[in-house]
Amino acid sequence: MTGETLQEITITECNRGKTNPILTTDYKLLASFYFTLSAAPSEDWIHIFEQVRHDRSRHSSSSALLPARVDAHGIVIKCRPDDLQQCYDGLKADVAAANQQYREALAKHVRDEKLKQTIDHAIDDALAKLKL
Repeated sequence: MTGETLQEITITECNRGKTNPILTTDYKLLASFYFTLSAAPSEDWIHIFEQVRHDRSRHSSSSALLPARVDAHGIVIKCRPDDLQQCYDGLKADVAAANQQYREALAKHVRDEKLKQTIDHAIDDALAKLKL
């Protein structure tokens, strides 16, 4: 997380050109919906997003949460076309939660770095005053 800055990730559109039907052996109506993101997410953001989705799937009382795949330009979710709005609303909430947790992780990283610098200075001062 060194050197990363906060760039809020948002869903900007559903890319119809990358949205496709999924053929299943049991003839369920499924599609992979591709949502374009406002910016390319960092690896740390992706990890946090995946954890948010995992946590929500464990605590969800509804049917099993289908996985979402993040790439450099978007997020792909798989769902029934009839369930798209509900899935999108959940995805949008997960993106917002990932942004919040990422913001908190960056702030913690900054605090940790400042504390480390303070301790390093105290060590240097103590060593400079040490009489051997």
